[in-house]
Amino acid sequence: MTTLDGFVISKVTKQASELISAFADYCPESSPHYDRVKVLTKKLMSDFDGLSSTLFHLADTYKGLFDCTENIVTKHQANDFSKLNESYLRLSNLMTDWGNTVTSQIQVVQDNIYAMSKYDCRQYEGVAAMMAQRSLMAHEYSTYKQSLIKKIHKKKKMKGDYTEVLNLDEAELSQKDCLKYRNLRHKFGFYNDQTYQELQ
Repeated sequence: MTTLDGFVISKVTKQASELISAFADYCPESSPHYDRVKVLTKKLMSDFDGLSSTLFHLADTYKGLFDCTENIVTKHQANDFSKLNESYLRLSNLMTDWGNTVTSQIQVVQDNIYAMSKYDCRQYEGVAAMMAQRSLMAHEYSTYKQSLIKKIHKKKKMKGDYTEVLNLDEAELSQKDCLKYRNLRHKFGFYNDQTYQELQ
């Protein structure tokens, strides 16, 4: 197959065919797992959100206790509450910091785990379309090749040669058939190589 720039790779390699076949098998098998990862990461983010809310509420509660003891100290001029007051302040700060940490973990889960789970096989729309086109070309190429083999076999039978034709010999084809056969083979090879390149 040629383009304005020159030649395009249009061969069918065993390595490319094996990868494409493996990917075609992988998609339906992996899809339910990706769906489960999405559900579970959404739940994890929701759980983290609930946990961070609880931690912030605890921080506010400890701050309220701190304010209560401050009012008692001010009202009664009692310094016996200083250690208790200090512990409430530290607990309030601890809960706030912990809540902030959990909130940042939500972002980590969203950016890394959840985002990765979006790359299931349904997200490969371009590759899927290319694989569909490759399959169509493979079918068209194979069907045409088989029809040419039958045609050659029929011609040989008419000449009294009853040996079975297993492989296609381009020398036995008309120029029109040979051009169409080569064109289909190159198109199939092109889609095969392009799909392979996308999957790597």
